[in-house]
Amino acid sequence: PPPAVRPVTADDWTRAYKSLAFSGFIKSALPGQPGETARVRINQQYYAVGDTVTTLSEGVRFRWAVTSFTSDKDVRLDPLGAERLATPPALSNQPVP
Repeated sequence: PPPAVRPVTADDWTRAYKSLAFSGFIKSALPGQPGETARVRINQQYYAVGDTVTTLSEGVRFRWAVTSFTSDKDVRLDPLGAERLATPPALSNQPVP
């Protein structure tokens, strides 16, 4: 039988979250359009509220929903799920499409 898959633990989630790099925040408005658009920069990509952040850490794919932010220092991500990959990728902590 195939080896048992080790479950993803709270410590795995903590390490994965700490691997995320929060490095910017932008707000913009289009002329003639109501409201502003805001984006936060995580791991060199921009995300809006409602987007999903995905990263690989230690052979596990982690996904969070961006639920709110007021700056790159005040970002709320809610865990959506994690899956241990059968064959870990050669490079971890890289964004995954």
